Amino acid sequence: MRGEGEWELGPVERLTLRGRTGRRARERLQREGARLVLGLARGQRLLAVVSVQPEMHDAASAFVPAAHAAGLRVVTAGAHTADASVREADAVGEGKGLLVESVRALQRDGDGVLLISHDRRALRAADVGVGFADPQERPPWSADLYLDGDLASAVVIVEACRTAREIARVGVRLAQAAAVVGSTAVLAGRGRRSAARGVTAFNTAAAVGTVAGVWEAVRLLRRPPPLPTPRHPWHAMDPATAPARAGGSEEGLTAEEARARATTSGVTAPTTSLGRTYLSEMANPLTPVLGAGAAMSASVGAVLDTVVIVAVTAGSGLFGGFQRYRTDRAVARLRRESAVMANVVRDGEEVVAPAEELAVGDVVNLNPGDVVPADGRLMEGHHLEVDESALTGESVPVAKSVAPVLAADLGDRTSMVYEGTTVAAGRGRAVVVATGADRRVSAGSVGTRRYGGRRYGASAAVRRSAGRSVRGRRGGR
Repeated sequence: MRGEGEWELGPVERLTLRGRTGRRARERLQREGARLVLGLARGQRLLAVVSVQPEMHDAASAFVPAAHAAGLRVVTAGAHTADASVREADAVGEGKGLLVESVRALQRDGDGVLLISHDRRALRAADVGVGFADPQERPPWSADLYLDGDLASAVVIVEACRTAREIARVGVRLAQAAAVVGSTAVLAGRGRRSAARGVTAFNTAAAVGTVAGVWEAVRLLRRPPPLPTPRHPWHAMDPATAPARAGGSEEGLTAEEARARATTSGVTAPTTSLGRTYLSEMANPLTPVLGAGAAMSASVGAVLDTVVIVAVTAGSGLFGGFQRYRTDRAVARLRRESAVMANVVRDGEEVVAPAEELAVGDVVNLNPGDVVPADGRLMEGHHLEVDESALTGESVPVAKSVAPVLAADLGDRTSMVYEGTTVAAGRGRAVVVATGADRRVSAGSVGTRRYGGRRYGASAAVRRSAGRSVRGRRGGR
């Protein structure tokens, strides 16, 4: 319950009301899935009711892409199947007591099931059960793994599935190569030494496979967790609270904070080195074949053939790696020269930095002629107008304001600025709320979906004027 003067907000059944009680509205909202129904009363008179439903964790937006990257199929079940963060799931299963049957059905189809749920019976039925450990409840002992409620750990588990699959594939190839080399050494040799060579080949392959598995496991655990995508209604927020919700302040981020956030979100450019490009060139299907041939030649005593094969393979990889290294450096130089630059506040001072280095919580200054480097919530604006033709197709600049707005369409969210648009006039200051792929989604694909058939600015005014004299049909969404 929360009261402020004659206003009172709380669960409808706990309000002291006169007249209407909102019983029918509450029952209707509960049938539609509301977990809690709140009522707003003024002077003991009910004015409004609203349904409250829990949201999925922000890290859920990274779960489905990670699963698809791992070659897994995602099936959702329960009350959040229509949530935007899991909208790209492959199928929808049965929930509300039927989750066990859904798991069994997938298993009958020959699928291995990794289940992330609170349902104890379903966790017991799954091949791998991942449960949530709530300090206030009894742990789901039927689960194989426990999470502390953070879905970012679930993303790591899904990525571990991909890593395990890759290591298993490497292990199979090593076993096949060891079988060929060991068999050749035993059949071509004589006496006990030939048998020893065969055993050495198998042991070497096992050692290499173990080292590769440990190395990939360490890399997986040292990988930074995915950065959750906040789903705050930035356009409706007060400009004074937006920086704090973005994890920053009105003075911006420090250089260390920005560097850490850029690394976590994966927006930093990959480093190029000759060693990396050489290893990339050597990672091709012919390398294991040539290596097996060199090993077979060595097992039968053909040392010269072994040296020639190894030298040609290594030289080819070095030459190709050097060429790729030069190409990557040239591409990186072109990207630096053509990169969009931003006037960002770091450590309390304005500096110029590439847009790719921006992080959520950064504060950027916008001047006439600047290209907006990332999606942002306006904090200050002085006669600011932005050309959003690249986003909406509208040729007239849009006047921006720091005042919160309640609008579903991007063109009406005058408190926001979007990446790729251009400052036509005025000046402003904004806090970055989306970077990387998130900003492309919010300012690109969402805008395309929102603007289908709707007109803004001058085109809308012309159409309204024409409608006074000519009867026409107005374009809808």
